[in-house]
Amino acid sequence: MSGGLFMERKCIRLVTEKQLRAYMQPTRQRILALLRSSEEGMTAKQLADRLGIAPSSAGHHLKVLREIGLVEEAGTKRVHGFTARYFRDADVDVTFAELPQAASDARRQAIRRLVLEDLERFLPQLDREPKPEDADMMDGILWLTPDEAAALWRQLRAFVSAHAARRPGTQAYNFVVFGGPDGEEKK
Repeated sequence: MSGGLFMERKCIRLVTEKQLRAYMQPTRQRILALLRSSEEGMTAKQLADRLGIAPSSAGHHLKVLREIGLVEEAGTKRVHGFTARYFRDADVDVTFAELPQAASDARRQAIRRLVLEDLERFLPQLDREPKPEDADMMDGILWLTPDEAAALWRQLRAFVSAHAARRPGTQAYNFVVFGGPDGEEKK
């Protein structure tokens, strides 16, 4: 338990370039986004219809995501005489910080793609009138000891874990957080 009320989320550690490429494949990222925003989960057919792809293709992507641990079956329903399998986001955190150095280029490309996709979703918020107070960004420099930096990451992870599940009266907020030593350290 973290914070007393919320369970810590499971963390999926992608440790091979193959796992990273499977996770970062653009259609799979779109599937994950759709599943995260769905209360009941979705079938391969529903995903295929939303993405404009064949149901068999959606099924293949779901299989790969299940193998990594990012998607799970949400149950079945009888629909027009057929049994439809529903899938949902596995509600896990994903890290690929432990990838070997040989996968450095793939890791950089993956991070760049994630940040740019999130930025493209965020930018329209700035054009709304009036600008929503709950859509903002910030950057800067913090002067921290290594222990303080580790504590900051633990606090951020705990907050994210505590607020990752849909609750009544909430809406989805997109976020990106990255940070580390500045690299411009004064000697």
